[in-house]
Amino acid sequence: MTIRPSRFSNRACELLRRLSIGEKIRLLSGDGVWRTKDCSARGLPSLFLCDGPHGLRKQDNSASVRMGNPSIRTVCFPCACATANSWDESLLFEIGRRLGELARSGQVDIVLGPSVNIKRNPLCGRNFEYFSEDPLLSGRLGAAWVRGLQGQGVGASVKHFCANNQETDRTRSSSVLDERTLREIYLKPFDIIVREADPATLMCSYNRLNGTYLSDSRRFLHDIPVGEWGFRGFVLSDWGAVHDRVAGIRAGLALEMPGTGFFDRSIRRALRRGDLAESDLDACLSPMVEWILARATTPGAPDEPTGAPDSGPSASAASSLDEHHRFAREAAARCAVLLKNDGLLPLRPDDSFCVIGAFAETPRFQGAGSSAIHSYQVDSLLDSLRAVRADIPYSRGFAQDGDTDDATGDAALAVAADCDIVVVAVGLPDAEESEGFDRPHMRLPVVQDELVRRLCALEKRVAVVLSAGSVVEMPWADEVRAILHMHLGGEAAGSACADLLLGAANPGGKLAESHPFQYDDHITSRFWLESETQSFYREGLFVGYRYYDSAVRAVRFPFGHGLSYTRFAYDRLAVASGEDAIDLSFALTNTGDRDGEEIVQVYLSDRTRSVFKPEQELAAFRKIPLARGETKPVAIRLPHSAFAHYDVEAGGWRIANGLYEIRIGASSRDIRLVWPLSVDFGQAYAPAPAGWYRTLEGTPGIGDLQRLFPDPIVPEPPYRRGTYDVNASLGQMAGDSWFVRLLLRLSAGIIARDLGIRPDPRNPKYRMMMASARDSSLRTLMLMSPERMPKALARFLLFTANGGFRRHRGQRNGSTY
Repeated sequence: MTIRPSRFSNRACELLRRLSIGEKIRLLSGDGVWRTKDCSARGLPSLFLCDGPHGLRKQDNSASVRMGNPSIRTVCFPCACATANSWDESLLFEIGRRLGELARSGQVDIVLGPSVNIKRNPLCGRNFEYFSEDPLLSGRLGAAWVRGLQGQGVGASVKHFCANNQETDRTRSSSVLDERTLREIYLKPFDIIVREADPATLMCSYNRLNGTYLSDSRRFLHDIPVGEWGFRGFVLSDWGAVHDRVAGIRAGLALEMPGTGFFDRSIRRALRRGDLAESDLDACLSPMVEWILARATTPGAPDEPTGAPDSGPSASAASSLDEHHRFAREAAARCAVLLKNDGLLPLRPDDSFCVIGAFAETPRFQGAGSSAIHSYQVDSLLDSLRAVRADIPYSRGFAQDGDTDDATGDAALAVAADCDIVVVAVGLPDAEESEGFDRPHMRLPVVQDELVRRLCALEKRVAVVLSAGSVVEMPWADEVRAILHMHLGGEAAGSACADLLLGAANPGGKLAESHPFQYDDHITSRFWLESETQSFYREGLFVGYRYYDSAVRAVRFPFGHGLSYTRFAYDRLAVASGEDAIDLSFALTNTGDRDGEEIVQVYLSDRTRSVFKPEQELAAFRKIPLARGETKPVAIRLPHSAFAHYDVEAGGWRIANGLYEIRIGASSRDIRLVWPLSVDFGQAYAPAPAGWYRTLEGTPGIGDLQRLFPDPIVPEPPYRRGTYDVNASLGQMAGDSWFVRLLLRLSAGIIARDLGIRPDPRNPKYRMMMASARDSSLRTLMLMSPERMPKALARFLLFTANGGFRRHRGQRNGSTY
């Protein structure tokens, strides 16, 4: 049932010839927040889009984006921060398939997902929605998700394209990175998904890349995805991410969302002036028209709509949701990572244990922002454990918002004193990680860390259950007996966690990102968010484990780490060279007394040192189920392309001849088998100096990054009075305009009213919306809420911030605003 349009059919070309210029301009932007324009008379029905990627956040098609709007009740599957730890393409395919099934029943044509941006820094507020610090793992899992979804006749929108690795200033910051890093790290997941899964759309991100807005860049919206990867779908904007619509049309940005008609007049002016031709509109619209036509003729029409967004499911739908919920429980168990276990887990039937921690009663199972799902049924850990043993003692221990008095902690200690084992559920509160803002630090709330240490001081056996969408510091890790990381495991994470603690399920997940001891150990911590207008990717290729393993830095838990209730042995490695690939084979044995799954990881290490590279890089992986005592032969093929690096001077992928090591193991720091391999199917390279990227000593500077650029890197000056334009934020302008300061104060009340609450920074929706109001560019605010930020008001704000005597740069540069 997968939609696979040609590029481009005679039917699409003929339809475009029949459309008037006015009709073409209408199709270039959406109809409200979630729909495309209807042109059924011409054979182009409207499409409905909705947020994903771990559920459906289907809302009504109101004129502006409101996080407080109700959405349909549906199943919340594990978030990407959890599913990535499964390293299981079949699981991601099945999640995608089920989302496609739910989308069809809700008459959704395109689901916005998956999100495959790289986890460059652990403080990125949206890391819970991303898979990994590794591009191969991100790309393969994302491709499986897309294949599953699109097999149901529903389109995927792979996001956020590209180099969108922070939430702070995301609508205006420029990601400054070299071409090789861009190709090998940040573009690679999208490359894999386009080639392997043929997604319907790519979503253009808000940010700039090396100074140019992605929405304006023909290189990134057409030349690379279409010309190099063979992309056959269309590009749509993130909501409010359009910078210059005329430039975007030339670049290939087919669909602006949300649709307000904001740019229609500027497009007509450009056509009259000759800055655009009708053929430019045709070229831009062709892939979208092609996909809509293919969608309209796909066998199997969508099911009947589920009703209003705030309505509950029908009886038949509820039966389907019950089955999806059961699967979500299984999926969450398969994604959990057992970080530490000194023989404490699984708990035995006669163990005396209690449960401490507010997260056991009120679970944290998803992130905040545009991916937040109105969940069908939420399981708590406490209820799930008590369903097996009704008399389990419990104490809250702390409040999730951090406002806890000493009496709450003392009561928890009193409960724990009467038990041999303490299961303590801790995690990041909702307001600590979300779309729209980044985390200020890598720590859990102080009350939680203190409680864990006080429980350990009782000399009890303590097992920590952790719920968080990103990496956190664990100062108590050496004191506790076990750590089970559920990440954000979806609505059934509580029951899945109970299954794991009691031994009904065996943990088999492994970390998709490295866990340093503390934030200062992370290489980017030294220059993260160093500028309000530019983000300098000084670390280059050395992201995550690529840095830690190359610099020989200790970590709390390495990339690929995860324990099981059983054990696995690797032996009998054999390697054979073929015409275009290297074939690996080895034996994998479950040496324990329980059935389990092992994730085998293959790393390549280039020992030639002619081209600077990380110490090792993930080249392949496989999840293998084994019964207790079972041995299986494992065969993995490494294509020659796995040895390639991007040669900037040659403008393509090249392989350096010389000595390599094939390393096979249970994590990046637990290598079990090694095979030296002499590569002669590439070309010779003379060693070249590369400064910090060879030594990894100290902190990379702008000068080190400059070595990787052909042109000078020019730091941008901060905004000041007289220079503000539509790309500045209200937060920036507030220092120079009392009126902007007043507007921001008024915004707090307006946002709270929209959400139906009092102003509360501990509410994640409120905090996100306030961050968006403060930090989004004025341009984005006009596009997202034209009724609240009309052009006249925007001009007045700029007038006041610029001192009322200078024209802002947007006007001087001939902006389309």
